[in-house]
Amino acid sequence: MIRAISFAPFGGGTRLVLIRQAGQLNIASANVLLKTLEEPPPGNILVLTVQDPGEVLPTLVSRCRRVNFLPLEEGLVAGELERRGVDRAAARLKAALSGGSLGLALGLDQERLSATLERLLGHLRAPGGALEDWALAEELVAPFRGGERLDRQGLVETLDLLALYYRDAAVGAAGRSGAAFLEASGLLAGAPGLAPACRGFELVRACQGQVLANAAPELALTVLLQGLRQEAPAA
Repeated sequence: MIRAISFAPFGGGTRLVLIRQAGQLNIASANVLLKTLEEPPPGNILVLTVQDPGEVLPTLVSRCRRVNFLPLEEGLVAGELERRGVDRAAARLKAALSGGSLGLALGLDQERLSATLERLLGHLRAPGGALEDWALAEELVAPFRGGERLDRQGLVETLDLLALYYRDAAVGAAGRSGAAFLEASGLLAGAPGLAPACRGFELVRACQGQVLANAAPELALTVLLQGLRQEAPAA
């Protein structure tokens, strides 16, 4: 990419270079990019996207103009998914999990996420202790490890459906089942009551924050599973 932008844009116009998930750049790549940002070739606009500016080197941030994009409303995301042929129930669920990102909603593998949620709920309903919880934690983390790198954001997004389960259990227990996204899935059968559901939601969100803050993911997930067993039984 650095070599390509050293040449003038074809036709004499302006070239836009989009670097997605710039927070995943390693130190060497970031330093190479830094030299380009210090003296960008004429006719080029470089756009770096990140979830959090703290993910990239401060020297990169200091050489960029920061533009914040607000999340889209769930209704807008769901409406666009329906327009693209997604059925209404699936569109509402994906919109709820998307965090206001249409791109994320389009890329969600609902079948995989649902299978993971069923696996988690089945595990919590079965007898077991810390060793069993650690084994499941390793199983959940494994797909997100690539060499020395860990896709923490992907792991966190996998837990979003578990958070949604406890959210729906809480609104259902409060008499607002019509606002539940998982109502038609059958997964809410035997869901916890209001207080344990709220506690379960809190535990999942805390675990996600710990994973993003570079905690050992297997340990964070084991603590989560232990907490859900004690504080928010799923049945």
